[in-house]
Amino acid sequence: MDLSDKAALGRYVAFMHKYNTASRWWVTHNAKVLQRLTSGYAAQPPLEASIFGSMVEYEMWETLDQLQTTVKNNPVSHAFQSSVGWLSSFYSLFYYTDAIALSRNIRVNPTNPWHEFEPEHFVDFHICREFILEVLLGRKRMGVCFNAVFGGGQDKASWIKNQTEVVIPLLWGKIAGTTTKNVTLRSDEVRAGGSNMPGQTFTAPKEEVWAMKKNPYLTVVATQSTSPSDYEVAYYYPDVFHFSGVAQAGYISTTLVQELTKYNTTMKTNTQLRQTMTKKLIQELLDNLFGRWHGRIVSISTLSEFMIEFVSIHPYADYNGRTTRMYAHLAAYEAFSKNVYNPLPHEYISDLDTLSPPSVYGRFTGISSTYIFALMRDMLQELVRAVSLKQTPSYYNLPGWLDLTKSMQMFGLKSTVKFDSVDDKLIESRQFAALFNKIIGPNWGQSLGGSP
Repeated sequence: MDLSDKAALGRYVAFMHKYNTASRWWVTHNAKVLQRLTSGYAAQPPLEASIFGSMVEYEMWETLDQLQTTVKNNPVSHAFQSSVGWLSSFYSLFYYTDAIALSRNIRVNPTNPWHEFEPEHFVDFHICREFILEVLLGRKRMGVCFNAVFGGGQDKASWIKNQTEVVIPLLWGKIAGTTTKNVTLRSDEVRAGGSNMPGQTFTAPKEEVWAMKKNPYLTVVATQSTSPSDYEVAYYYPDVFHFSGVAQAGYISTTLVQELTKYNTTMKTNTQLRQTMTKKLIQELLDNLFGRWHGRIVSISTLSEFMIEFVSIHPYADYNGRTTRMYAHLAAYEAFSKNVYNPLPHEYISDLDTLSPPSVYGRFTGISSTYIFALMRDMLQELVRAVSLKQTPSYYNLPGWLDLTKSMQMFGLKSTVKFDSVDDKLIESRQFAALFNKIIGPNWGQSLGGSP
């Protein structure tokens, strides 16, 4: 950037004054401005916080897309190219893990937070994220939503078939780095428990146990912990031996219930029959879920409810959380645009999907989305600021990282909190009851409400 070219600077200041730098016009066209900057035509004036403060998420992604186009199609410095590519990849980390894990990862491994969680799968996930951003930017459609309604205007049966046989397998295949022909539904039992706890369990307050037991998909095993308010818990996702909850809820056909009951003993020794029937069970659960969601308005509340149910079905052997988040954002991206905006479902702690009542999880997701998007927006502003001054962006010092912890205030946290090494160990092992007991207090579970 040629700061010595006073004539060019004068033309640029006049140009920016004409269009009002504090308006959204600058936000949605700043890549074109940066193209001028990197070509040496003008210098960047100081940025006003209000330029980014009014930005909504669609505009943030549109702006990043324009930046990527700029560095791809114009001669720019290697530092500028690297900065834009780094931010694009780092943004995907906000979806690859939840925000509490990401904040821990940058503390323990600031130079390579990508390495902290299954790094071998991140590239495929990032490619899938880039794919669904094409939907957000209006360059693709997947037929998930129309006019902010799930399956709006589409035949119900055809829409269900498209979601379960095309859209979801496509996303899962991209995340897993395979083709859709290799995508198969889960065929075996899955038991969830804390891997670092005795007996493969995790600690949960009684309110979370109540919430899990009300989830018809889960079969919960809970025993009293040493603490009077906590339990040691494990649970099973639906399979041929754990289906009573979904049967009572009417989520599977009476014919399937009769089959599962009839072959119960046989399936204990007949592996092929057990796997075939498990897949049949999961397929019926998926068909039922999408059937109930067809025609519903897309909102952060309905998306949060959908995420709870889909991840509770646990249709695949792996990548279920990532597939759940990817589909929820795909639905939001087709439903919302620059003209119709609602917050998108970002997650501060993803584990709370199966541990909280739907209303609590929906509220938590909404609050989390506010702070996570604010941080992502601030990171984009920091990129533009640093590029304009030929500096290296300083992302980890942004106050938004500390503000993320405000997501937990609904559970009784009184202020922001700086996690210590003990906290980071609890986050790494996903022991959130222990974390909340430490930073909030032993009675935090009461904030979940509910009763047995």
